Amino acid sequence: EKFDAIEKENDNQSKEFKRDSLFIDKVKYRSSVDAFRQILGNAYLNDSLFACKNSFERLLWLLSNPLDVSARYKKIGLMLALHQEQFGTPSCDNDAISGLLNDPLEVINNSLRAKDKSKGNFYVLPAVFITDEFAITKVAVKISDLSVSSSIRAIEKKATLDKSIWERFWQLYNLIQESTHSSF
Repeated sequence: EKFDAIEKENDNQSKEFKRDSLFIDKVKYRSSVDAFRQILGNAYLNDSLFACKNSFERLLWLLSNPLDVSARYKKIGLMLALHQEQFGTPSCDNDAISGLLNDPLEVINNSLRAKDKSKGNFYVLPAVFITDEFAITKVAVKISDLSVSSSIRAIEKKATLDKSIWERFWQLYNLIQESTHSSF
């Protein structure tokens, strides 16, 4: 990421420059933000963590707001779950999530929908996954407790990697590493 950019008061280009792929665009993800406002209430979504533009700001927030492990994981789960343009699309039932995450051939697309959404006992599949020649990442967040389940499958070693994809991979991995099943 480039942190040497100067953000000018009325210059939207410099503000956009500092955003990474995990920034929560409240216009783009309005459906999910509204759904979580109904589920959790306004106070939970007004947390300054959700306004962080990049991994550096998220790191500073986490360092300056010490939380117990459970609360930190819930905030990370919510932050990831908000990355859906239409709440619950795609989603997966509780009993099928392991197969979806661990099958490298199973593609996450918007046609996936959980059959049983009662009591939040299903997983949303936020648009933070990465599919590239070097790795496939899949992320799922259980609505009832905001727990994260994820998988990373290394595909092959490449001589060169696209820098932006590599940075995006590490930004995501830093958030999901405690809940990730990895395979090589």
